[in-house]
Amino acid sequence: MKISTSRPLTIQKQQHRATIYLNAYRILGTVHLQIGGRVSDFVNWNLKEGPFIPLTDVSVYTVDTGELLFTTEFLAVHRNQINFLAIDKMEPATQSKR
Repeated sequence: MKISTSRPLTIQKQQHRATIYLNAYRILGTVHLQIGGRVSDFVNWNLKEGPFIPLTDVSVYTVDTGELLFTTEFLAVHRNQINFLAIDKMEPATQSKR
């Protein structure tokens, strides 16, 4: 963890695109991973105290038709509902796609 002088308790994070599949929904959003951290650490983070994975800039689609149901700035997804989770560590959400 790198501590800065301006915000001594800040953990530097990097944004990555995530795709989460629930039974009936596909969720696309942004996760904020600690720089140098592992995806497994992020998924298991705070497991005993909070069962939710936070996402920002979220779009929720149906699995069956692919219809966009809604978008929101923040969504917390319960870990027990997740069937599949993919995080794109190769191309952070802050970079433009080629």
